[in-house]
Amino acid sequence: MKEVIKKYFGSILLLAGIFIATYALLSFSYNRGCLLPGECMNPVVYFYSDEVRLLAAFGLALFVAGLLIIKRK
Repeated sequence: MKEVIKKYFGSILLLAGIFIATYALLSFSYNRGCLLPGECMNPVVYFYSDEVRLLAAFGLALFVAGLLIIKRK
């Protein structure tokens, strides 16, 4: 019974990590302070903020933790 609970918990962590990391990587910002008026409209100028990087790292950590829990015997 304990093993089944571990697998469910690991699966939940795995799915949460995938969702959080994907959301973070797809939510980049086009607005970098906009020093020039045309710069904000240029889609090539984008960056990942520190919060998004932290969220992506947290999602990756959850993903790895889920994998380790599922693989552990």
